[in-house]
Amino acid sequence: MGAEIVKNWGAERRDDYLYFDPDKLVVVVDPKHPLYDERAKLPVSERLVRNIMVHGILQPIVVRMNGRTTAGEAIVEVVSGRQRVKATREANRRLLAEGKDPIRVPAMRRRGE
Repeated sequence: MGAEIVKNWGAERRDDYLYFDPDKLVVVVDPKHPLYDERAKLPVSERLVRNIMVHGILQPIVVRMNGRTTAGEAIVEVVSGRQRVKATREANRRLLAEGKDPIRVPAMRRRGE
């Protein structure tokens, strides 16, 4: 079952959590969407970006799969942890510019509507 989950969800690996490229996660910004949270539009915290660059993500986010793209890739939406995802995206831009490896986001999956 473990390898199947990684493949079906489009994650990169699995241990206790699924790990994602933050750019492949969907942070909902449409007010009509059931997962919308106005905090998704807040600016990224510089302190959080720097902390993630040094320590990585310390608390996993929560995600759900909401179908697939026409290319067959999983659409993985962030349920909890929007700011961590946004800050990791910025941290990765900086890390890649420095020639360092990008950070992957640990996530727990939740089923539901």
